[in-house]
Amino acid sequence: MPLSIFSSEAARSFSPFRTILFAVVLLAALKSLIWFYRDTVFPIMPNRLNSIQSADRLDVSAVTIGASYNVDIDFGLLGLTHVPLWLPAADLFEAAEIFEQFLRRGGSPEYVFMVLDANQLYQDNGARQDFKAVNPAPRDAAYILTTSSSPFALIDGDIWGWMEANFLPPRKIPLSSNSRAFHAAVMNVLDPPGRSPWAQFEFPQLPDPAGVEEIQQVTDFIMRLVKVAVDQDPEILDRSIAALQRIAVLASGSKVELIVIAGAPFVPPYEDALDNATRAAGLSSIIDRDFALDRAIEALGNAGALVIPRSAVWDRDVDGKRLDWFADNRHLNAHGAEVFTRRLMPFLSLP
Repeated sequence: MPLSIFSSEAARSFSPFRTILFAVVLLAALKSLIWFYRDTVFPIMPNRLNSIQSADRLDVSAVTIGASYNVDIDFGLLGLTHVPLWLPAADLFEAAEIFEQFLRRGGSPEYVFMVLDANQLYQDNGARQDFKAVNPAPRDAAYILTTSSSPFALIDGDIWGWMEANFLPPRKIPLSSNSRAFHAAVMNVLDPPGRSPWAQFEFPQLPDPAGVEEIQQVTDFIMRLVKVAVDQDPEILDRSIAALQRIAVLASGSKVELIVIAGAPFVPPYEDALDNATRAAGLSSIIDRDFALDRAIEALGNAGALVIPRSAVWDRDVDGKRLDWFADNRHLNAHGAEVFTRRLMPFLSLP
């Protein structure tokens, strides 16, 4: 029997068995390579992955789910021990699945926090314009977490995202090519980054948090996410609200208090740029961020969550101009997080 499907004999006599065997071996090799260097592509992975895998042994007061806006909360100031389960550019479907997997593994925090941005209500990282175009925010990191405890669990039925995460080299967010991701992995092995904003729970300070070029880059990225999702499903808001309700039910069923800050602090020029980009994309009739947050607040409140509207603790037109409180246009720095957290404290019933 020939050892290779590429032998002359195999070429003359096609064997489905050998073809399948070769495909299995190739995919297994690719998967082994991915697992070997995934932590260097995603500096977020060590603490998140360890938290999922040791959920039943974790002695922490709080976890955070969702996207990176959770860096606005200073848990040390709240007197809470905490582990992050949020991911960069995560949508609500990822947040719900990760939270469920954490609870299934025996996680039992007292609180789960989420800083909810209105754009997340119009975001689906499993959406694609066609089979050739992946979403600008691949689900590689989310699937690394969820498949660590449930190998075949799908995030909102996203089989394509599962296949990409399991059989292709991991990609960074914003999306980068496989060759660039591999290069980054090699460089991180040779010179491990001492600090990662995703892992360290803080972001590097920009000289100008309201810089026009940075705002444009972030706005373009967010609008690509939103436009792909809305084009594929104009009813994306309904599904996002259902994902929030799923999170609330999970929290209630596990006797975990869900605390949601509805709206994240941004510098006003960034919010203005998003509004302008929404109009330019012809999406104003579909995307209404204030309406979306109002629906989220109502749904979460009805499900028993503690919801704190951003307007209760943050004045966009006054606080948003305090650039010394911002690390960049959408994340607070340490001082800003302290201010923001102190304002949240009267709304929280903490020991």
